[in-house]
Amino acid sequence: MLRHLQSRPGPATASEVAGALRIHANTAREHLEGLTRAGFLVRSRQQPRGRGRPCTLYGVDPSGGKESVAPEYAALAGVLAAVISRGSDSPGEDAGRAGRAWGAALAGDERPPTAAGARRRVVHVLAEMGFEPRADRPALSAALTRCPLLEVARLHTEVVCSVHLGLVQGLMESMGHDPGRVALAPFAEPGACRLDFGSEGPGSA
Repeated sequence: MLRHLQSRPGPATASEVAGALRIHANTAREHLEGLTRAGFLVRSRQQPRGRGRPCTLYGVDPSGGKESVAPEYAALAGVLAAVISRGSDSPGEDAGRAGRAWGAALAGDERPPTAAGARRRVVHVLAEMGFEPRADRPALSAALTRCPLLEVARLHTEVVCSVHLGLVQGLMESMGHDPGRVALAPFAEPGACRLDFGSEGPGSA
């Protein structure tokens, strides 16, 4: 979807994207909104053509999309991580709680009926956020090949990675599935962190 918009000379409506990609308009709109929240796209209003509300247009961020976090946000994240590291008796736990609250907010009203569906949804959210995950087929494990806050994570690994682990746990829990066995191994392999959902028993596949 992002590549399609990058190839266009200008922004498009959800209906136009759906028609080009042969998917339902509601599905297109959901993914377009996700890409907008993640910073890949910008939203604008189409000039009205007669009566009715103007359509929403989605286009690639003129700055080039989210190839990296804006420097001011990376700096803010670094300051917050440093404050938590210095000022908390349990920085990892406090960062994890913040991450779970963030995950719960991102989950919205979505409730996949199976754990496998929830895992795939988590992988999708992480992709939208710029982690570039590579998941196995049942999404029991994923290599996160990019960290949007890599430099901050190197300086404050416990805090940043606890936030990211909490994010996944918050997503799973808010979608009605057990987050207890989710684990994140920072810098576990060359060029990637390893996210492991663990086994959740019957219904996990």
